[in-house]
Amino acid sequence: MSSFKRIKVAHEADKDMRSSSPISIVNDDNKHIQDLPNDVFRHCLEFVGKGNFAFIAPVSKHFYWNYINLGVEMKNNVIDVDVILQQGRNKRTTVKDVATGSIRLATECFLNASSEFQEEVCRQAAVNGRLDILKCAVAFGIDMKNSVFPCHTADGRLQLVETIVNGHLEVIEFLHDQGVYLDNDDIIWKIRTRDKSSSLHWMASKGIISDREDEVFNYLVEDGEIEILKESYKDFAQYMDEDTFDGCAESGNIEVMNWLLQENDCEWNSSLFSTAARSGSIPMMELCLQNGCPPCEDICSSAMQNTNQEAALKGLIWLREKKIPWDKRVCENAAMYGNFKAFKWARENGCPWDEETFYSAACFGHVDILDYCFENNCPMGDDINYHVSFDHDPVVFETIDRTEMEERLLKVYKWLHQHSIPWDNTVSLEAAKEQYWKTLMWAIENGCPLHEDVLLCAIGECNIPMVEYCLSQLSSTEDNIYVLAINKMMHRRMNDLQMIEMLQKIHDCGIPWSRDIIPCAERLGRSNVASWLRCAGCD
Repeated sequence: MSSFKRIKVAHEADKDMRSSSPISIVNDDNKHIQDLPNDVFRHCLEFVGKGNFAFIAPVSKHFYWNYINLGVEMKNNVIDVDVILQQGRNKRTTVKDVATGSIRLATECFLNASSEFQEEVCRQAAVNGRLDILKCAVAFGIDMKNSVFPCHTADGRLQLVETIVNGHLEVIEFLHDQGVYLDNDDIIWKIRTRDKSSSLHWMASKGIISDREDEVFNYLVEDGEIEILKESYKDFAQYMDEDTFDGCAESGNIEVMNWLLQENDCEWNSSLFSTAARSGSIPMMELCLQNGCPPCEDICSSAMQNTNQEAALKGLIWLREKKIPWDKRVCENAAMYGNFKAFKWARENGCPWDEETFYSAACFGHVDILDYCFENNCPMGDDINYHVSFDHDPVVFETIDRTEMEERLLKVYKWLHQHSIPWDNTVSLEAAKEQYWKTLMWAIENGCPLHEDVLLCAIGECNIPMVEYCLSQLSSTEDNIYVLAINKMMHRRMNDLQMIEMLQKIHDCGIPWSRDIIPCAERLGRSNVASWLRCAGCD
């Protein structure tokens, strides 16, 4: 391995650890212990171990620090790259090992790792609250402001948010002192969506964010932080705006609402009542009714937008007891949010429905409601097909992971197929575009036509089993399939090895080389791929 470099750590056994005699770490950067701050000096000496004479390892420094004390076998003092790969370690796992491990290991990182790796360690250390590791990094000259957490990178902002959400405010204060920019709209909004308005209040009190008093105040109201509000916002009228009461009504916190009403007049209208209904808080809805909020059909349908299904049902029952009117949107929203109990109660108590109810149940993957609609003669309409499952509102699905989304999609496909809803090859293509491979295979195995562009989708996702399957099933492929594949892989930023593996797999399936493939690879700057193609017999 030509990149191996020699790291030599030595000190004399008879020297006291407090000695001013130079003890050096010799590497490419000629760093010396005596040039480092005392805490780093101490940790480095701890790593060497008092009484040892020398440690010499002819290894690549980027692999040495990476795996020291992490259980990778060294053969003849050399860490073999193949051994590392066989043990299944990857970059992210190793970063976490260092970011949550000992200062000794972090010291090795900051002495010998690549700058990219050091910066990722710092980001993970922040997320995990390792202020000691961050201080060690700064002592080694790592720039928190411009290198680790530059304000223009989305990943860095996300990790700052995770640090705050995890409660590591001392880390945030340290990073602020290092010049890291935290007064960012994106950061603040993400913290807000994680119900951490108390952390925003703390950041404002420390001067980390500024000129956001009104914004933070409204966030505290929405989160029901009554103790902070009473203590820090005694003269709170100046911070209120037209959204304050709406935010409080949506939170359902009656204590905060009563506190606000001590000093301010509220406009009691149907919009506020609808917002209160969405919270599911009966005391809040009762307050709206007592203060003259006019009833309308929006109120009951808004109650169905509460993701707490029991609270939504109780709220709906209470509203109907108070003679609040409703319309078909109650069934539609209940079908959309999958609230079967509320949906069934509404129908049994005379709530109207139409084809939009059926559509919402299919669109959002709620088969139990589909069954009820079908068995009770809900109008189906002409829009029920396999494509409705890709026509959903992303807001409803924002807390659902892809696995659950695919499970819902597969259930809807099975239901539609069971009820003889016709399909064509665009169904397989849409499933492939969304990377729902399990659903795609079920559909194909049950007679859904395979769209020829599914092959390119599989190539773009480096899904070799699906590529093989498509090539075995398609009677013909595009004449320029290799060129299309290269362009697709370029778009997905695949490396040369991934590209070569995919091209080899396509060729192994009996697709002959085309003359334009080598010029295409060269034109796109993939000279290694072009060279491999020549060796593989592509003219």
